[in-house]
Amino acid sequence: MAAGIVAVMSVGSQGPVAAATIEVTSLADDGAVGTLREAITTANLTAGDDVITFASGLSGTITLTSALPTISDNLTVTGPGESDLTIDGDAQFRVFDTTTTNGKMLVLSGMTLRNGQGVDGGLLYNMRNTVLITDVTFRDQSSGKAIVSNEAGSYVTCTRCTFSESAHAYSANHGPTPVLPDGQSSWVAYDDDSAFTNTSTFIESTFLNNTTAISTERYTKIVDSTFSGNGNAANIRGLNRSQITGSTFRDNTVAVSHFAWIPTTFNMGTDNRFIHDNTFVGNTTAIRLTDSKNDGARYQGWAT
Repeated sequence: MAAGIVAVMSVGSQGPVAAATIEVTSLADDGAVGTLREAITTANLTAGDDVITFASGLSGTITLTSALPTISDNLTVTGPGESDLTIDGDAQFRVFDTTTTNGKMLVLSGMTLRNGQGVDGGLLYNMRNTVLITDVTFRDQSSGKAIVSNEAGSYVTCTRCTFSESAHAYSANHGPTPVLPDGQSSWVAYDDDSAFTNTSTFIESTFLNNTTAISTERYTKIVDSTFSGNGNAANIRGLNRSQITGSTFRDNTVAVSHFAWIPTTFNMGTDNRFIHDNTFVGNTTAIRLTDSKNDGARYQGWAT
């Protein structure tokens, strides 16, 4: 059993090793036993839902010397706290990447990710997987996009996360567009948000001083969050549903912007754009709705 693996069980000389709990004991990034790089490599080689934790008292910054291994199986990475652990991409390397597999789950908590490679998803790139993020700070992504989530089967939920000082904090694109059935006028009445297969959800999260905070083209839900000092705070495009509730937008250039080029026969529903119980203070533009039908007519009857 390699050092750093707290619990692991063999399942046969030719078979995979069962799920492991792996402890990171070093802030180095040389791939040695006890490093985060070695922990991800080990997790990729084990079957099941692996967990990476950090040794008690371990605090500081892991500065990457190359991109971390792409995550290829279900994985939970539990950090000691946003102020205790930082993973720094050194402006050259992507931090977390899930693009080699479909239908898996990555769970992140308790850390700060900063200064990733200036590409799409410099801090986190997700494609066709579920990513659950809690109490993580994403910051200092001076070029490219900090988080990118692409294509059908991509689900990202950020809870109590902070996005700050980045050119482009979060972006989502691609995936199918569900249509309400004939005779239905409201997504609430239909009660089937599960029809959306590329979703971005933000709960009690904070966006500070980003050029663009959120830019999406698919289902977007923002709840009890704060946007301050951003250029574009919530820039939502495309036909999929969006819900923005209980949030505060302060001193942004554009707080909420919606745009889609909509087929005249498309049944979006009366609450496809749902903006409710929010506070807007000191924004250059608070709400900009520019949805248009594909015959060129502007129409906002699908906004509540």
